[in-house]
Amino acid sequence: MKKFIIDERVQKICKEFDNAFDEKNLDKIKNNFESALELLNSKLDEISKCNLYYSIGTAHGDYIQIGTNRLSVEEIEYNLEQSFFYLRKAVDMIEGNDIPREISIKVYTNLGNLFDEVNRRNEGIEYYKKALDIYPNFAMANGNLGMAIFLYSRIIYDNSHQVILDHEAYRYLKKSFQDKRNLFDYAEKDFNKYCTQIEQVYAKEFLNNSLTFDDFPVLDKEERNYRQWCARNSLFLNPLNDILTNNVVWRDIMHLPNMIMNVKDDQKMRFFGLMNEIKQEFISSRYLFYESIQPRETEHFSDKENHLVDAFDFATYSIYNYKMRMTFRSLYSILDKVAFFLNEYFEIGIKEYDVNYKSIWYIAKKKANGEIIYKYNNPIKEKINSNWGLYGIYWIYKDFIEGKKTSPNPKITEISKIRNSLEHKYLKTILTIGEVKILKEKQKSFDDKLAFYISTEELYDIVLFLLKTIRSLIINLICCINIEERKKCEEANKEHKFIPPLNTYPIDEGLKF
Repeated sequence: MKKFIIDERVQKICKEFDNAFDEKNLDKIKNNFESALELLNSKLDEISKCNLYYSIGTAHGDYIQIGTNRLSVEEIEYNLEQSFFYLRKAVDMIEGNDIPREISIKVYTNLGNLFDEVNRRNEGIEYYKKALDIYPNFAMANGNLGMAIFLYSRIIYDNSHQVILDHEAYRYLKKSFQDKRNLFDYAEKDFNKYCTQIEQVYAKEFLNNSLTFDDFPVLDKEERNYRQWCARNSLFLNPLNDILTNNVVWRDIMHLPNMIMNVKDDQKMRFFGLMNEIKQEFISSRYLFYESIQPRETEHFSDKENHLVDAFDFATYSIYNYKMRMTFRSLYSILDKVAFFLNEYFEIGIKEYDVNYKSIWYIAKKKANGEIIYKYNNPIKEKINSNWGLYGIYWIYKDFIEGKKTSPNPKITEISKIRNSLEHKYLKTILTIGEVKILKEKQKSFDDKLAFYISTEELYDIVLFLLKTIRSLIINLICCINIEERKKCEEANKEHKFIPPLNTYPIDEGLKF
């Protein structure tokens, strides 16, 4: 194992964080934040800086754990946002540098725990798996992954999917017991509890054997390559794709669950129609992005005979690059479509032209000076704590609130600049051939003040981040509706009401041409 040295100043502040947590001393943790942030601004090597990001992020989580009964909702949210921010900064350093596995597995696992805490479970699963890619036997990643999969399965409406998720949850939970050195006593009790719950439902023979699946029919090599890429990146709208990549998951199977509706409502199918739109927008964006990153030897024929002037700025122009840009814009539009869905479903009462991913969390439309234009009856905030899917949506939207001092998303500034440039100015993407280092200098000194510069590699990372996040948003929306519809069914059953089924049918394949 390769040895590494962490800066003594970082070691000291990390130890002080640990001591303050052991003493359950909120004031000490708070004071240590100030010292840690000062240290971040000093010269540190990559390993030490990554470890410091990890310690700050973890300490914000510790602060919540110690002060749960003393902190306001706003203070808890602030510390969760800060924990997200610094753990994500640590992840960025891991993925751009040679960071030791001892640090990497803890960062990935803790970030997975954080996603799980705010009910963005499918994203948490991804980070647990990243930890296991580095150290497959790591107890805390295996056990927490098993718990996350089990809880994820509880808000999925498809019973057959729940069975497969429970099987895989059990496998990871049992594997955690093999790494006693890294298994905390409290965690072992929790993992055992979940194993017992699963064993009470399923036969041991089923749980201890591997699952086998029927093959997905694939017509040609081009389609197979595309579906393999989607599965590797967990981009199918299918909860099984969060844990599996084989061809059983090569389909976008998720849609709205059965819904209780008024038979006199002449717009009964409107929510299914809107979900069709949201799904198709995502799936089309996903393929557009896939096309934009395929290797090619020559320019596309549509780019030929297009007279462009060399502005000596290293900018690249092609249909492939613009497909990536179109993917960005299309994915961003889904944020407001989901907000529109929630406004209609929960009857929030926001006027159509005022609905967006920010407004649905408030109770009034206001002018810039704070004067109320109109109020609306918003039940969402009351439902957040009783609806996992809705709580997950709330935390996904936090990633896109621009201009906040405490954003949980370190990428938000870059995302906002790209969006603003695409909509109102223009974006210059340059090939990643050594120019990345001079991008920031160009942004400040180059004579083209209208443009925002970004490398093709950076744009790729941002768009892939958007794809994964919007997928999570759609899955959480479906789970949110499933939870609400279950509640409606329970209420109807209590009142002994008969609910006749409303059958839905797959859209005719001929309408997909």
